[in-house]
Amino acid sequence: MDLGLTGAVAVVAAGTAGIGFATARHLVAEGAVVSVCGRDPDRLDRAVAALTSAGPGRAEGRALDVRDTAAVIAWVDDVAARHGALHLAVTNGGGPPSGATAAFALDDFRAAAETS
Repeated sequence: MDLGLTGAVAVVAAGTAGIGFATARHLVAEGAVVSVCGRDPDRLDRAVAALTSAGPGRAEGRALDVRDTAAVIAWVDDVAARHGALHLAVTNGGGPPSGATAAFALDDFRAAAETS
């Protein structure tokens, strides 16, 4: 399907795994330039490599924690400045750990809410 995203510039927060990664992969496959962020530099490198192979778009990444407001602002500003525009922003964050809801403490859910 051609969504007309060739050349569009996107940022995908927490784009190294899960829903964020799947979203980034589809954007790259549609021809977009996609910058993902994630906390783990090694996972980020693996995600960018996998996204790049999903082309024809391009992928890049920045190691940061989405709870760090200044880092997120700097990332978004940098992407827009380097590419001359920003067309799409996908806000995303980690959720509570996988498993039964009753298995997690209130702090697990609070931490998930802070990254959304």
